[in-house]
Amino acid sequence: MPDASGLPPSGSASAVRPTFALRLAVGIGAPLLAAAGLAFAFAVDPEDAPILQCPTYRFLGFYCPGCGTTRLLHALLHLRVAEAFGRNPLIFLLLPFLAYVVAAAWLRFVAARPVLPVPDVPRWLGWPLFALLVAFTVLRNLPYAPFAFLAP
Repeated sequence: MPDASGLPPSGSASAVRPTFALRLAVGIGAPLLAAAGLAFAFAVDPEDAPILQCPTYRFLGFYCPGCGTTRLLHALLHLRVAEAFGRNPLIFLLLPFLAYVVAAAWLRFVAARPVLPVPDVPRWLGWPLFALLVAFTVLRNLPYAPFAFLAP
C-alpha cells in the first residue's frame, strides 16, 4: 500500500527505488531527448516529410485521434497558434495538462519524492475519455460541415 507520498513503503517487495545514477541519467537524458525532438519538430516541416505521415491514415485511410499532432507541434513551435489549433483541436487543448503531468512525473522520479501535485484522475473517467476519443475520431472523418474543420 503506498504511503502519503504515493511511493510504496520501503519495506515492501514492490519498493524498488531507482539508483542515483539512473535518476541522474533520466534527469539529464529525458530533457535532452525532449529538446532534440522539439528541435526536429521545429526544423522539419511535416508537410515535406512523407515519413512523418500518420500510419493509420497512410494504411487505413482515416484520421486517428492523434493525426496532425506533429504538424501541430511544428506550427506551435513557429508561433502559429491558430494553425496549431486547426491541426488537432483535442490535442491542442490537452497539451498543457499533458505537459504538466509529464513534468510532474519526471520531477518525482528525479527527486525520488513528489515535487508537484499530480491531479488525481478518478478511474470512472476512463470510459468517458474513451468515448470522447471515439467521437472525435468519427467526427473528424466526416466530410460535412461543421465537422470538416476537425480534419488535420
